[in-house]
Amino acid sequence: MKSVVKHPEAEREITEAAEYYERSAPGLGGAFLVEAQACTTAIELHPQTGFPHDRGTRMRLLHRFPYGMISRNERTTFLCWR
Repeated sequence: MKSVVKHPEAEREITEAAEYYERSAPGLGGAFLVEAQACTTAIELHPQTGFPHDRGTRMRLLHRFPYGMISRNERTTFLCWR
C-alpha cells in the first residue's frame, strides 16, 4: 500500500469544506471527513483508479459531495480538491 501525502493546501480545503458542511447541517461535516478518508484509502490501495485528469494525474470523485481528489505518481500521491 502506498502512503498518501496531502498537499498543505488540500488539508486546508478539506478542513474548510468539513466546517462548511457542519455549519449547514450538524453531522454533515463528519460525514464529509469519513468519505474523504475512504477516498484517500482507496487511492492508497489502488493508485491507478479514477480517471485520467491533467499532466499525468488522476482524479477520483467523492460519492456524496461535489469534490474530487487528484493524485499523482505511484510512489507518493499528492491530493488536492476541486
